[in-house]
Amino acid sequence: MDADEARRRREDNLLEIRKNKREDNLLKKRREGLLFQSQSQPLLDAAQHAANIEKKVLFEIPILLFFLLSLVFVGS
Repeated sequence: MDADEARRRREDNLLEIRKNKREDNLLKKRREGLLFQSQSQPLLDAAQHAANIEKKVLFEIPILLFFLLSLVFVGS
């Protein structure tokens, strides 16, 4: 019976090692995924910020042009 018990313990230990290794690999993949997301998020934020500035500038150009032209015509 001692040999059977020793074999069962070895099998249980090997099973536990495989489970831990699988879990470690999953955690590693999750961390890599989170790292990739955190690295790409600032790029998306910067692109969105640049797009917002561009929209604002394009909206304000006609207004600025109107004021400049009114100053030119009022001054002459």
